Amino acid sequence: MWVDLAAVWRQLLTQPDQAAHAVGKLLKRVGDKRVLWGTDAIWYGSPQAQIMAMRAFQITAEYQDRYGYPALSEEIKTGIFGGNAAALFGIDATATRCALTTDPLSAHVSETADLRSHGALPSPWTPHGPTTRRQILSWLASSSTRWAPF
Repeated sequence: MWVDLAAVWRQLLTQPDQAAHAVGKLLKRVGDKRVLWGTDAIWYGSPQAQIMAMRAFQITAEYQDRYGYPALSEEIKTGIFGGNAAALFGIDATATRCALTTDPLSAHVSETADLRSHGALPSPWTPHGPTTRRQILSWLASSSTRWAPF
């Protein structure tokens, strides 16, 4: 049996005691090698805040002693966030894949910086158009076409 923790964690994220019991019971009864983090991003949007909260979450020493829950070590969290799924699907998570002998982009970084410093290349961070409310309103007022929202 394998357990997806992401949907459960999303529901218990704001209830630390309940979250500690749910995560602790899963790890104790199913085992730390069978708990996975599956994303529900398609339904709920980016899970980044949930992942950050889980990375910081700990089961208290009191709960570990009283209920026999394991501590949430970095090893257990690494397993939950991908290591266990890699093992499930027979993937070596530490293997190097598609390694490049040379990186053509890195080889030209200094040349690109030199061209930018001489004005031959635009900065990728230079905005092309208005960036403040005042600039937008000024642009709209000077525009020859009439703009109307919807």
